[in-house]
This record gives sequence, C-alpha cells and structure tokens, in this order.
Amino acid sequence: MLGADWGAWRIDQTAFSFQGFGGIYDLWGPGRTQIIPSKFGTIKYSDSDNNGFIDKIDSDINGDTIFETSVSLKALGIDDRQPIIHTAGLSYKDFNQIFKKMTEKNWSRAQQAIEIAEKSGISTAWYAFWKSPRTLQEKYDYAYWLNYYIYNDLRQIAVSKNETARIELIDKAYYSGNWGLLK
Repeated sequence: MLGADWGAWRIDQTAFSFQGFGGIYDLWGPGRTQIIPSKFGTIKYSDSDNNGFIDKIDSDINGDTIFETSVSLKALGIDDRQPIIHTAGLSYKDFNQIFKKMTEKNWSRAQQAIEIAEKSGISTAWYAFWKSPRTLQEKYDYAYWLNYYIYNDLRQIAVSKNETARIELIDKAYYSGNWGLLK
C-alpha cells in the first residue's frame, strides 16, 4: 500500500465468501456454494501524515460499521517507515527467500506472543490449531493469526481492568513487533 492514502481489509478469515464472489466447493457438483456473511469485520489503514506509509489503524471487528479501536503508530512512538522491496529485478528464487525470511521472523514473534500470553495467564491451548503449521504458507498465515489473536486477548484483559498504560504498551508491542516490551 506504499503511497496509498488509505485502504481497507474486509475480513473473511475462512474464505467461504470472497466478499460475495466465491465460496466453498460444492460436494455434489462443479458449482460453488455461496456463504455470504451478514457482517464483515473491517480494518482500515490510513496514511495520516502523507509520507507514503500507513500509520493509523482503525478496527471494526464485529462488523457493525463502527470502528471500536483506533491506533496511531506516531502516538505510540513507532516509525511507520519500512524498507521498500523493489521487485522489478527479482527472480522466483529471490521472492521465495524473502517470503521465507519474513515468515520465519513473524513465526518467531508468534512464539514470543505465546510466551507472553502464558505468562499473562491466558491458556494457549485455545490457539492449538495455529501452533502446528504443516507448510511454509501455513506458517506465514498462522503466525499472523497467533500474533493477532494474542494481541486482542491481551488487550481485552487490559481493557476489562481499565489499565490504560498497559493497553498502550500492548499496542506498542504488537505494532512494533516487539513482544519483549511486555516481559
């Protein structure tokens, strides 16, 4: 999204309905069975300072079209600028190496998130499915969901206790990719 003013992700985690354009394969024929959710969670990403990088994230997880949370990377002291990967001259092998490196980095973060969750009294058995990827692609996907779910669970606990400083620290740990801030 480099250079975009904003973008949105309508969440269809199970991919049963690609925003109305797909579905699961019909077991009785070549057609597709459409399962259209009545609501989609939405994440909105914005570049509030017009530097070409996303620095504000608004979340409407329950799909009621009202953003429940808004996080500013600038307010958290996180630099929104990231390295740019110039893809024009890359080979398939280069893409695979980049993907593997990104996946392993995010998986390592997910393992740290699991450790933090356990120390915070959260049963990580809840995340058992995502803890056992079978392929590199699953590892990439599951790392994302582990980090995201644990972030939201930690945040929900802090919100329920009205721990404003802890909420900010959890936001900073998640969005900076540094779960060590919570140790």
